[in-house]
Amino acid sequence: MLLPKPNTNPNNRQSQRLCCGLLGLVVLVGHPVSAGPTLRWQQPAFGATLQLELQGVSTADFARQQRQLQQKITLLSQQLDTSLADSALSQLNQQGVQPAPDSALASLLTRCEHWYQQTRGFSCRLGSIHQQWQRAQLQGQLPDRVALRQQSRQLQHPPPEVAMQNRHIHWNFRGLEQAFLLDELRKWCQQLFPQSSQLKLQLGDVTVIDGVAGAVTLPWQINNSNTAALLDLSLQQVALAYSKQQGGYQLSYRNYSPLLHPSEGWPVEYGPQVAVVATTAVDAWLLAQSLAVLPKELHPPLLAGNNGKTPAAALMQITTATSTVLQPSTQWYSWLAEQQRWQPQAAMQLKYQIRPQAAAAKRPYLAIWVSTKEQQLVRQLSLQGQQARWYQELRQWWRRIGKPAQLALDSLAGATRKAGSYQLEWDGRDEQGRPVPPGEYVLHLEIAREHGEHEKLSLPLQFTAGSNGKTNGRFELGDIQWQVKSTQIVQASSSRSNQSR
Repeated sequence: MLLPKPNTNPNNRQSQRLCCGLLGLVVLVGHPVSAGPTLRWQQPAFGATLQLELQGVSTADFARQQRQLQQKITLLSQQLDTSLADSALSQLNQQGVQPAPDSALASLLTRCEHWYQQTRGFSCRLGSIHQQWQRAQLQGQLPDRVALRQQSRQLQHPPPEVAMQNRHIHWNFRGLEQAFLLDELRKWCQQLFPQSSQLKLQLGDVTVIDGVAGAVTLPWQINNSNTAALLDLSLQQVALAYSKQQGGYQLSYRNYSPLLHPSEGWPVEYGPQVAVVATTAVDAWLLAQSLAVLPKELHPPLLAGNNGKTPAAALMQITTATSTVLQPSTQWYSWLAEQQRWQPQAAMQLKYQIRPQAAAAKRPYLAIWVSTKEQQLVRQLSLQGQQARWYQELRQWWRRIGKPAQLALDSLAGATRKAGSYQLEWDGRDEQGRPVPPGEYVLHLEIAREHGEHEKLSLPLQFTAGSNGKTNGRFELGDIQWQVKSTQIVQASSSRSNQSR
């Protein structure tokens, strides 16, 4: 990417000299020190501390390229750093000065706008809404929720080509510029230090690792030692990012998330902390923010890795009334430091039908789960229906699982479904992500609807590769079939499917 030449305006030169002077001071204090085979370097960038680690590069080799690396960082700061009054982003917000088409600012704005148009998960247009929350915090009074919703939707209304000319839009990346910097640094370091065997970059909530695999432990506090290993990763050629947790708002002794819903302008309530592994820092960062905002049923397509990209991996930390729950995506297990410990021997495919009913009947609530023969929950496979007051109509599920609050229901529940045929996969892991040993279990399906019937099926399940079964419901459920296959067969089938796309 071509970066614009520095502005030669005398006022701008003064701010650039101040910026470069600060960088020079940091270089003198934090001079690269060789710690064994690893060289480490730090300096401020975008309101945080940039940390760089290189293996296979001598201090002398780094010193020869350090000035060039600093210049590149300075040029990018002049584009995207809102703390600089004369940065391209500040000039766009304050004076409406349009960025050059080939500039870093134009590139990042395009990327952010495209993401919102595709997912509705994160928007760079909410700078004025964040400012209102900052003023509300100073005044100690909550903003008007209806007014914020109206303003947020008005800000999202203009198409991208018109939005750049809209002086009412205050652009704010909220940390995305840090991820963008790491992606650029990654390319620069590959060019400047081709002899490096490993590169590790960290800034804000993002980490990038190139070369040999590096060990990373998520800095999360959990109270379940059985799932602690889900935080220990071995990463290579990828980026890791977290959903934003710092910079929230506190009003009336209550803390509000720094994440705002793009169409509501209101902080996400009860949202999970999310970590994402993806091919680039920008992808990982945008995914992490969006998964924390969007409902669960929209997560799979975001993680699928369309357009030739490798599927992303996500881990969600959800706090319930009684505990902290970790929910990994399927791809997350492939990045664990102890992969083999978490690989199940078998997986199950379940096909089921919801019968059509009279026109007056509402769409049904449906719970599908697996238990031991002693009725201990093994895994909740599906929960369809999002109004908590109706969960108790699923009487057995509510009594044994829902009411005791064993699960984070807000993150688990999905939308109800109309009559038709459906299928789901069980990856052979329990609620903590641990592989389930082969043996005898029970498959439960319970369904209920307003102006309809209640039906509950408890089916013996032999969870062993090669086993299968089928049955029929009588009222609300139709044909039900399940098949258990070895994990190797499932993975081979999935690989063939991905290659044929």
